[in-house]
Amino acid sequence: MKYCTKTSEVYQKQDQEIQALLDEIRATVPPLEALRGNVRTNPHRARVAKVFKEYRFPDAYLTSFWIAFAEGKPFHRRLWDKT
Repeated sequence: MKYCTKTSEVYQKQDQEIQALLDEIRATVPPLEALRGNVRTNPHRARVAKVFKEYRFPDAYLTSFWIAFAEGKPFHRRLWDKT
């Protein structure tokens, strides 16, 4: 049980950090500029991809991040699965 609590705390901390990044990008980058291109051609996308590089499922988290950005929703790890 202790392991699950620890894991949950880690996920909550990660989610808070991701939400802070999402809020920062929303506040400083025009939406069309942030959504344009890919990680090689857009520094904003590259910055987000770098954050998720060490995660277990980076593509799923990246998709969830950009869905949250585009739709104005808070970040949630499973947004990618709610299509």
